[in-house]
Amino acid sequence: MSEAVRHRFERAAAGYDQAGGVQADVARRLAAGLPQGAAPRTILDVGCGTGNLTSELRARYPRARLWALDAAPAMLAAAQRRMADGAAREPVWINADVRAFEPPRAFDLIASSAALQWVRPLPATLARLASWLAPGGMLAMAVMVDGTLAELAASRRAVAPDKAGAWPLPSAEHVMESLSAAGLRLVAAEDRAWCERAASAAALLDSLRAQGVTGGPPPSLNRRQLADLTAHYDAAFAHDDGGVRVSWRVLSLQAEKRDGAMAR
Repeated sequence: MSEAVRHRFERAAAGYDQAGGVQADVARRLAAGLPQGAAPRTILDVGCGTGNLTSELRARYPRARLWALDAAPAMLAAAQRRMADGAAREPVWINADVRAFEPPRAFDLIASSAALQWVRPLPATLARLASWLAPGGMLAMAVMVDGTLAELAASRRAVAPDKAGAWPLPSAEHVMESLSAAGLRLVAAEDRAWCERAASAAALLDSLRAQGVTGGPPPSLNRRQLADLTAHYDAAFAHDDGGVRVSWRVLSLQAEKRDGAMAR
């Protein structure tokens, strides 16, 4: 994760949960799809943010030892407050960039929800995660891929074609290729696209800023271009029930380390 992206999420921590309903849904869906049979003893949540997936993992595997990693201290602090309920032992909290972290041990399960799309380069990152898995361990991840916020990208191209590349999400194909190159065997995959409604383009942009999604990378739009973008979006992508359409595309994957069964 770049410094610019880390700073965006650091600033967004206070209002992230109120604005990030999609992220919570993605985390719940990822956790619900994890296997029930072989319960992992050790779990690492990569890019834990405010603890959406961390709390789901603790509920699903209450006897597992759980580590939670995030590069933004404010996000990590929000997750700690969320889970300081005394209901079960807290995770081990780690403030670190996944690209520089050196784990203390191997993990039976490494999970990540709506985080790894911001990390570059993705192939090297997935190879690092694969090296942290115990033999037979599983990587489960959900990433936002190209096609997410398609209406916003189209409106930006229409009003500022020279500034069109502001939300560089990986393609589903790139994610799959990176997973294979990391030496992991695909077990399950879901490529899910759906449409939601926002009150207006301006309301959507406010929500995305609160989530840390917008605000970089450059080049940013000037005030006139921003006004043109919201006007174009409102006119071109009206929702049947009022407001505007917002598209999301999430690729969820489960992959195993190829050498043996899950560590016991």
